Amino acid sequence: MKINNLNIIANYLFDNPGSRYSDITRHLCFEKGRVWNRGKYSRYFSKTFWKEDTQYAHRLWVRAGNGWVLTALGMGYVTKKIAN
Repeated sequence: MKINNLNIIANYLFDNPGSRYSDITRHLCFEKGRVWNRGKYSRYFSKTFWKEDTQYAHRLWVRAGNGWVLTALGMGYVTKKIAN
């Protein structure tokens, strides 16, 4: 199974609920082998300007205080084994 950005974010939030945007995007850059800078991957955490564009924030993860947590729909993107 190929892991995409949504899976990486969902796995990180599963292990680190309440993480801040910068922590999540730094981890995503690390996993992708990219250099982190402000605004990188912000589309996953902001409202979109285009109706046709996919909205991830507030659908797959939501704000909880100063951080982000997975929604029930976002749990479907977690690729790691979840203990019973």
